[in-house]
Amino acid sequence: MDVCVMIVDDDHMFNLMAKLQLAHAGISAHPYTFTDGNEALSFIAKHRYSSTRILLFLDINMPGISGWQVLDELQQWDILAKIRVVMVTSSIDSADQRRAKTYPLVAGYLIKPIKLEHLLSLTRAAPLSAWFDNS
Repeated sequence: MDVCVMIVDDDHMFNLMAKLQLAHAGISAHPYTFTDGNEALSFIAKHRYSSTRILLFLDINMPGISGWQVLDELQQWDILAKIRVVMVTSSIDSADQRRAKTYPLVAGYLIKPIKLEHLLSLTRAAPLSAWFDNS
């Protein structure tokens, strides 16, 4: 089964760097990037009935709809089995980390800047290891 990788962050430079890091880590050569949570939700809605799994790298603090609001919306959809979210944020607030853990969709929490070794460890540990060939 394919994995569609998405980056949702209002910072264009972060999106460019994340694309390079994801390619270098072998996670995705061509991730989709969005600077707005509503755009990302529209994209996911168009693909919600496909067999493709979605790995979403999601910023918490964005103008308009926040990462928390994106998560709240996704929780209402019948796609929990095929989507996983990695929160990617500059927030070091432990309350944000605790809140992220309350969402079943959240598979990880990375603090910017993201590092290659952190991306690689995501693909080697549950719940994402089954989505990637780590042989």
